[in-house]
Amino acid sequence: MGPTGRLARLPVKTREAVYEGELDGVRGVAAEGHPSSLFNPPESLRPGSLDLVLPTERPEEVDQYRITVRASDIDIFKHVNAANYVRYVASALSRRGGSESIHRAELKYSGQAVVGDVLDVLTWSLSGDVYAADILRGDEVLFRPVVETESSSVL
Repeated sequence: MGPTGRLARLPVKTREAVYEGELDGVRGVAAEGHPSSLFNPPESLRPGSLDLVLPTERPEEVDQYRITVRASDIDIFKHVNAANYVRYVASALSRRGGSESIHRAELKYSGQAVVGDVLDVLTWSLSGDVYAADILRGDEVLFRPVVETESSSVL
């Protein structure tokens, strides 16, 4: 991050040190001789899929956990960082007696939460250790994931 708090491009010498060589590629594209880039990662680093469809509706019986968004949950864009939504779900699952260790997730964002928002995290089991959740601000669904927890992981 630069001195103004905005993202800044790394100096060429720093980028070359990280890539152990010269970077001849166009911005964001892998240079010749480099197998991948940030926008085209190697197959082994590409995300997998749970092969589950995000639910369109939630059941009537769900577990509910309420949280107030803290300043530390906010990213540089002044809304809740994506990782914190997943952390909220992990906390809710641990409160219901499940594993707090999430290994994989399918995510759908519908809105943004900011400091001071009161959010309800609703969780329900889909099968085994695979859960769905809704994170709501009032009646508005901001985030809906399907997550796979530690004991069901095939990784």
